[in-house]
This record gives sequence, C-alpha cells and structure tokens, in this order.
Amino acid sequence: KQLADVVGVPVERLLTQMQEAGIAGKNQDSMVSETERQSLLGHLKRSHGDENGDGDSPKKITLKRKTTSQLKVAGASGKKKTVNVEVRKTRTYVKRSDVDTDEAAQQAQAEEQARLAAEEAAKDSDFVFTCVGNDNDLKEVTIGEHGAFHNIKEGQIIIQTNGETVGTVNGLTVLDIGTTTFGTPARITATVYAGANGVTDIEREVELGQSIHSKGVMLLTGYLGHKYAQHFPLTLSANIALEQSYGYIDGDSASLGELVALISALTNLPCRQSLAITGSINQYGQVQSVGGINEKIEGFFALCQHRGLNGSHGVIIPYANQRHLILSDEVCQAIAAGDFHVYTVQTVDQALSLLMGKEAGEQNSKGRYPKGSINSLALSQLYSIANIVNGGDDE
Repeated sequence: KQLADVVGVPVERLLTQMQEAGIAGKNQDSMVSETERQSLLGHLKRSHGDENGDGDSPKKITLKRKTTSQLKVAGASGKKKTVNVEVRKTRTYVKRSDVDTDEAAQQAQAEEQARLAAEEAAKDSDFVFTCVGNDNDLKEVTIGEHGAFHNIKEGQIIIQTNGETVGTVNGLTVLDIGTTTFGTPARITATVYAGANGVTDIEREVELGQSIHSKGVMLLTGYLGHKYAQHFPLTLSANIALEQSYGYIDGDSASLGELVALISALTNLPCRQSLAITGSINQYGQVQSVGGINEKIEGFFALCQHRGLNGSHGVIIPYANQRHLILSDEVCQAIAAGDFHVYTVQTVDQALSLLMGKEAGEQNSKGRYPKGSINSLALSQLYSIANIVNGGDDE
C-alpha cells in the first residue's frame, strides 16, 4: 500500500502489475523486497517498449496520471448540470542511490579538503600525538592545532621539564577545543610568608576560579591544620596561582599539586620539574581520582618527547585512576623502555617524597616526625610563623 501511494496508482492496479511481473501472493499489507521492486521495475520498462528491462534503472522516473471525474454545478438558469473534469498530475521520482552517491561524493570532497588544510597547518609542527575526542574517535593532532603547546614550545608559556625549583610544580590540566580534549601542563606556584591571611587562591580573588576549584584550595587549610597545627594556632599567609592562565578554571584535580607547591614554599625544599602531577585531596591527605587522566598523561609526554626524554620524566597520578589508563602505543613503549614513568599515589606524603626526593616522615607515638623529614620541616616552619605573628617565643 505504501509503494502504491509513492508511485501514485491504486493498490489494485499495483497488485495486478506485480502479478504480471511474476510476483504472486501479495496483498496490500505485504512487504515488498528490493529484489521484487527491481523485478517490477523491469516489467514496467518492458511493457513500455524497453526490451532490455533488466538493465540499470534510470536516475529519474516521471509518472503522468490523468483522471476524469464528473462535477455537478449550477447553470445560468439555476438548474443543475453535470460537467466532465479532467485532472492531470505529473510526479518525478529521483533514484535514491544516485542521491546517496552525490552526498557521499560531497562528503569525501569536504574530508579531503579538511585533510589538506590540516597537513598545511602541521608543516610547522614538530610532532604528532593521539587523543580521544568526545565521539570516542581516535584522532591525530599536531602541535600546530593546539595553541597552548605552540606557546610552550616557543617559550611564551613557561613550563620547566628539567631541574628543581622551590614552590613550583607542573600540574596537569585538560583543555577542550571543539569536540576534542587535550591534556596540557600548567605551572602551579606558591609563596608563603609571615602573616595571618591564610591560604589565598589568586584565581578565586580575580573571579577566574570556579566553585569546585575554590573548594579544593580551601581544603588545603583543613589539611595543614589537621596535619601540623594540633598544638598551636595555624597562622600563615600564602598565595597559590596557576601561572599564565587567562580563562575560567574549575575542578579540584589541581589541589594535590597546589598542596605540594605550598609545602615546598613553606619548607624551602625544591620540587622536581621533570615530573607533573594531578589529583584531588581530602582534609586527611588521601588522594582521590580525577577525570581526563589519559589526555593529561599524553599531553605532558608529548612536551617531554619534544624536548627530549632522558629517563627522569613522568607523571604522578592517583592510585584509583590506574584502572582508567588507556595510553597510546607510543607512551607505552616509552614506559617499557624506561624513558617515561607513571607513578600512582594514595597519600599526600607519597607525592611529597616523589617530587622532593626526601622522606616525608611518619608521626611517632609522641606526635613527632623524624628530624629532617619533610613533615618535620613543615611543622617547624608553621610553628615559627605562628610565634612571629602571635608574639610567642621560639621553642
């Protein structure tokens, strides 16, 4: 019945034509296969003088239909009279396969133009890495398509990948460009000085830090108080910033890196710049999982590879994220060769030890940390600042 409606003939007429074409046993509710439609088309072509009715069907078919009906109208004298009315209809049907072919050709041409444009844009790039878009399609993306990497390569954005620096760590962030997600490193810095202003989130102060990011920074104060200030008031002034960030920042995945930078500035212990770090924390120093872990790792790996891997480069990620790792073959090969490393941590102390190359130190039964450990130095510095601000005597 649907085929009859499309062709524009009565169902009975179509069924008769199908029987003439050798297609029997059909009624108005029967399904018509593609083979049966082709057989019907061949029959119709032969009935119209085409001896090779089994040939290719035309791209367009124009059907003309003429119907005659009677119409009763009022004459000039007021009496009814009957007139014959002839209605002519013309319908043109386009072969679907030809439409699909045209659309496919246009799509192929557009994809080819996009590919040539990408190759032209990549001429100034030094390497290619693979990332996963929102549609889960693997895509090869060059530095030239990612402005942040280009700026880092040209030295416009400062990211160290070798040496040691006090109060500075390489964080791992995710950047969305269209439907594609990139991982890119970001420089996290912290300064500490005597005062009672607490930990200041510069991003929040200038209204660039969103609520979840601000929550992550506020948790740092809770961690410092719980970890070190059980017997004296927590008193300090500190500033934390994601350097050279000019857009809105959200998420708490930088809170682990921010805390490490803060403790580094507090203790004056340098952090390794060959490592980048990501992870969120709670007030008890447990490291929690974050999103975009694969993109973050591959983004930092791409930068280190561009500058030259020397076996010291790697990333620190939450232990809970190891089940989410689906890294590219290139990264896996570098890890297997010992040129790149992925470290997993469950606590802040583990991250401190990796980045500072020093024992974090565990508290003994008397509430003291081993002399010379990171935690011992942090507690000593906080106590000294509290005495300076509150007017107490040094112990």
